[in-house]
Amino acid sequence: MLRVGNSPTLRSEMAAAENLCRLEQIEGREVRCPEEKCAFWEPGGAALEGRCAFDAVDVSREPGLAAWLLEFRDALAPGAEAQHRF
Repeated sequence: MLRVGNSPTLRSEMAAAENLCRLEQIEGREVRCPEEKCAFWEPGGAALEGRCAFDAVDVSREPGLAAWLLEFRDALAPGAEAQHRF
């Protein structure tokens, strides 16, 4: 099926891809971005939409960094156990 650049199907596929967590993708998983529930989420305002603090940072070049950041994010979550050591 031929897709035109602004077709509804292509736009919805792009929106779905944008909603995936970049750190999880680096680790080979397709997990939806938790947005406001994530410690790395930067809320939007009047002029800008909310976004991940790592949207413009390439953490894939450093092996293990994405996994460490995900573990750190989980440790920062409300109710997280205090067993993590960083």
